[in-house]
Amino acid sequence: MMLTRSLTVLLSVIFLAMPASTDAQLRTDKRLQEKVSIDVKEKPTEDFLRELGEKYKVPVDLDPTIADIAPGPITLTADGITLASVIHLACESQDLIATMEKGRVLVMSKDADREKMIVRDYSLAQLGAGIDLQVLSVALTEMTSGPWKDVEGDGGEIAAFNPQTFRIRQSRAVHAELQTIFEQITAATGRARPLTVQDRSEQALLKKLNTPSQFSAEDTPVPELLDQLLRKNGISYWIDPIGLADEGIDLEKLTYKFAASKKLTTAARLDALVAEHQLSWTIADELVQITSATKGEETMIVRMYDVRRANVPAAALAEQIVRNKDLGKWLVVDEEGGSVLPLGTGLLIHQNAKSHAKIARLLN
Repeated sequence: MMLTRSLTVLLSVIFLAMPASTDAQLRTDKRLQEKVSIDVKEKPTEDFLRELGEKYKVPVDLDPTIADIAPGPITLTADGITLASVIHLACESQDLIATMEKGRVLVMSKDADREKMIVRDYSLAQLGAGIDLQVLSVALTEMTSGPWKDVEGDGGEIAAFNPQTFRIRQSRAVHAELQTIFEQITAATGRARPLTVQDRSEQALLKKLNTPSQFSAEDTPVPELLDQLLRKNGISYWIDPIGLADEGIDLEKLTYKFAASKKLTTAARLDALVAEHQLSWTIADELVQITSATKGEETMIVRMYDVRRANVPAAALAEQIVRNKDLGKWLVVDEEGGSVLPLGTGLLIHQNAKSHAKIARLLN
């Protein structure tokens, strides 16, 4: 059984998960969790974010550093996803980072974020006993984007740790990744926090994707097929224009024909379509995201797996996984790729979505 709440990196909302202590923070937090419907095409990113803030009464501050990267336009159609997911998706697709500070959403370039690192303390009390903090500290540097001073010679650092606390200096983007990892470990120890709006949305999305569907189509343009397969079944999706453009992929020129005689799940049909055209898909920000196979392999995510049913010690199972060439590349073997951290009866695994799909089938 997978203990992650979705098929991708956990959202944790767009801001660092710190206690909201003011009325302004509480109001903004509440509005970010509201479900919205979005339908925009080729809208400048800065205009899109400003209009979102004005429409939903969320203060959005655009840092001047955004102009340095000249973000491209946003195209997105989605129903029933949270405002937090919309903002996160818009920013992530344009190499921006959004955080909530003092009740306001601050948007800046990721380069500027890396230059303005902040210090944050992470409580270890809820992680349970028996975790080697030195091993965990190394795993954190391997499972996040960094950079880290101890690895690259420059960047953030785990400034201090004791049995109660990790004190970490890093960018806001990496702190969001760290928050995800700590939530995954906490869930593995039986102290998971309540489901969020995003959790429930992504669980509903998974249910739709895993429902068998009868589908018949002639050789049809891929955009039209995606609309029939996903949107008409109530599944919101987003196509990554940058990831496709980087690989010279034009969906408008691609066609595909589904097998008429097979009754497959929507997810299985989507698997077949993307495999045919060097694409990949995953779930993030409450919708299906489609990009190139290359970008899909490069985008690393963290998941926690409960391996009690394997009847093999977690450490031994981890060794089997990293030695299996079919499951991807691993730092400990190939000096590049993913990482595996045994934690009690679970495995915390950092890999790309394609490898995770294989690992999930193996462990489940």
